[in-house]
Amino acid sequence: MYWDMKARHELGLRGIWVNRRGEAGNPDWLPYGEVSDLNGAAELLLASQD
Repeated sequence: MYWDMKARHELGLRGIWVNRRGEAGNPDWLPYGEVSDLNGAAELLLASQD
């Protein structure tokens, strides 16, 4: 979470956090999508194309 999502937030980029360990996210770095595995990330990306 820290290295990827903090940097993404500071750069103003959209992001998806693949939270494999079920950790608590940092609400200061919202908005971001959160999924438990890469299949979930693919589903989010494909859904955004509609």
